[in-house]
This record gives sequence, structure tokens and C-alpha cells, in this order.
Amino acid sequence: MATCKGFLTTAGFESIGEAMYLGKTILMVPVKGQYEQHCNALDAEKAGAGKASKTFDLKVLKHYMDNLHDNQLKENTFKAWQSSLESHVLEMVNEIFCEEKVAAY
Repeated sequence: MATCKGFLTTAGFESIGEAMYLGKTILMVPVKGQYEQHCNALDAEKAGAGKASKTFDLKVLKHYMDNLHDNQLKENTFKAWQSSLESHVLEMVNEIFCEEKVAAY
């Protein structure tokens, strides 16, 4: 993976994490019925790591890569995503507790 320019994968967490760490552009196709893979793909796309897709179409990956700015995807994408995790978790916890309080009334 270290020498590839782009990475085409299902949306398993480990492969996405490794590709992000290495600064590789990713095309992620979640396996049907695997909810966590859909979440992984959306989260990685939101982090700027690549593109989520419904099909393994290399043209989608190439188009995405051709339209990237030169320095848009680097190894720091993973580090930025990793450093944002704490705030995302706290945000989700707040949403859960706020919804529970509203439902109790």
C-alpha cells in the first residue's frame, strides 16, 4: 500500500485507517448490509480521505484524484482525523443525553 497512488477497498476500518495514515486517496465501497462500513466510508469521506461509492468503478477514483489539489491529501489527514475524535465523541454523548432529557419530559 505504501507505493500505491490510490486505494480501492470495501470500507473496513483497518484498511481505511492504514490508507489515511499513509496519505493515500481511497475509494470506499461498503459491503451491503454492513452498517459500520457505511459509517466508516462516510466518516473517511468527511475527513477528506477519499470518496464513498456504491460500485467499484476506477473512473470514480481517478476523477476524484484528478480533482484533488496538490497538497489536499497528506499523512496529516489521518492525524487531523485522529485529533478530532475526542470532540466527535463528546458531541455524540451530548446529543444522546440531551435527547434522553427531552424524552423524559
